[in-house]
Amino acid sequence: MHRPYRIHIGNYSLWMLPMSPAILPLHRAIQHAARPLRRLVAWLRRPEHAQGLVEYALLLLLIAVVVIGAVTLFGVRVSTLYSEVDCKVTGAVEQNRNPACP
Repeated sequence: MHRPYRIHIGNYSLWMLPMSPAILPLHRAIQHAARPLRRLVAWLRRPEHAQGLVEYALLLLLIAVVVIGAVTLFGVRVSTLYSEVDCKVTGAVEQNRNPACP
């Protein structure tokens, strides 16, 4: 049985169990794969980057509202226009009428 040991990180203290030699390669692979994510989180936690992130989020929110409004306003008209074009194209190609077309 392995004895637990304590590690200190900043103001925190953690109890750890020694790692089995069989798990060590997997642990190293996971740590290596998580390194870019940790760097991204550290980069985003800087105050100047967080401010830019909030500005981009607000800009995306504004774009989403505009797109939803445009689809709501023009959606029926655009759908009707596409249906008319589809009927004309399929009618010209197939030479038979689609029952959905007027």
